[in-house]
Amino acid sequence: MNHRMTKNNRISSMTYHQNPWRQPQMVKRDFLLILVYVLGNMYLPFILADAINWLSFTLLHRPSGLTYTSQLYALLAQLSVVLIFWALHYRALLNTAIARVKQLQRYIYLMIIVLLVMYVANIVYANVMQFLPEHWQFHDTQNEQEIRKLFSNIKVWPLLFLNIVIITPIVEELLFRHLLIHELGKKLSYPVMSIISILLFAGIHVTDATSPFEIGPYLIMATSFVVAYNMSGRNLAVTIALHSFNNLLSFILTLLQFL
Repeated sequence: MNHRMTKNNRISSMTYHQNPWRQPQMVKRDFLLILVYVLGNMYLPFILADAINWLSFTLLHRPSGLTYTSQLYALLAQLSVVLIFWALHYRALLNTAIARVKQLQRYIYLMIIVLLVMYVANIVYANVMQFLPEHWQFHDTQNEQEIRKLFSNIKVWPLLFLNIVIITPIVEELLFRHLLIHELGKKLSYPVMSIISILLFAGIHVTDATSPFEIGPYLIMATSFVVAYNMSGRNLAVTIALHSFNNLLSFILTLLQFL
C-alpha cells in the first residue's frame, strides 16, 4: 500500500514538473504575476523616469528624453512579468511552450476566421457609431491616441515594436487568459471567468476614455481572443499569436502615418 502511494506520488510529481497546469488544482504561485504587473507597469516606469529626468536636469541641465526613458522602463517592467513567469516554471515552461507552438498549425483556420470576424465586427461597430449623438462619437480611442503620440519620437520606435508587438501580447495573455480563465476557471468555472476576462481586458484599455462607447472595440477584441482560446483547448500560443498579429498590424498602420 505504501509502495503504491509512493509510486503514485512520484508519478504526480513528474507530471507536475512536466506541465504543472494540467493539475486540477490552481497553480497559485502564478498569481504573483499580478503583483509584478501592477507594481512594474503602473508605478515603476513613472517613478524611474521622473527620477532620471530630475537627475538629468540637476547634473546635466537638460532633459533626459523622457519619452525614450519611460518607454524603456515600460518595456523592462513588462519583460519582468515574463521573466518571473519563466523563473517560476523554468523546468516545465520551455517544453510546454514548444508543444503549444507546434499545435498552432492545427488552429490556423480558427485563427484566420477569428481575425476576419473581429475586423468585420469592428467595421460594423464603427459605422454604427456614426448614428450616435456627436458627444458620444469617437474616431480613435484615447488609448490609441496616447500610443500614437509616442510615435512622434523616432528613437522609441524599436522599443515600441518590442513592447507592443512582442512583450505586451505575452503579458496580457498570461494575465487575462492564463490566470483568469485557465487557473481561476478551475475554481469558478470557465464560462464565468471567460466573461470576466473579456470585461477586465476591455476595461483596462479604456481607463481614460472620453466616450463610454470606446469600450466597444476592446470588447470585440477580447471576445475574439477568448473564443479562440477556448476553442483551441485553451492553447495560450494561439491567443498570443492572434494578439501579436493584431498589434503588429496596428503598429504598421500607425508607423505609416509618420513616414
